[in-house]
Amino acid sequence: MPSIKQMYQRTIAIQPHFHPQYQTKIIDMEGIYYTSERPAEILARSCVKYGATFDGRRDTAMKLTNFIQKTPLLVAEVYKIIALPTHSPEHKDCA
Repeated sequence: MPSIKQMYQRTIAIQPHFHPQYQTKIIDMEGIYYTSERPAEILARSCVKYGATFDGRRDTAMKLTNFIQKTPLLVAEVYKIIALPTHSPEHKDCA
């Protein structure tokens, strides 16, 4: 079984998926997977797992980078995981 670090290193994208059961499409080096969790829920859970809330990380990134829109989000510093949104987090097409 791969380590958590290896799993995160394989993830390429987390995209919204408009389906009655599956809300998110996860693309990684091994293939494509679907989950009933929304992309924002996955990111929020990941942020908390690594010591901060989604909103806390976003607020800090906005202050440090002066990005107000499409703010890069440091999800897990230890694994160098950064989310680069394609739209506003509230937008239905944000990936």
